[in-house]
Amino acid sequence: MTNLADTLDHLPPARQRDLVRLVVEAVPTLGQGVDVDRMVWTGPVQTLFALNEAPPDGLEPPTQALGRPRSVH
Repeated sequence: MTNLADTLDHLPPARQRDLVRLVVEAVPTLGQGVDVDRMVWTGPVQTLFALNEAPPDGLEPPTQALGRPRSVH
């Protein structure tokens, strides 16, 4: 799996625009640059790119739902 920056670097400009439109909804500016901390990701990828950490329950369904509690540590 490659990261988005590496993928964009290897695409022609028209394809870069197409890909960015799929994942970015809004890009606030900050002076002459972009305020990356306030970027708005599209719904389908919001959780993939906007989360700085996994949710408290992790990315899997709780194991209690599977009938067997376990430690995640």
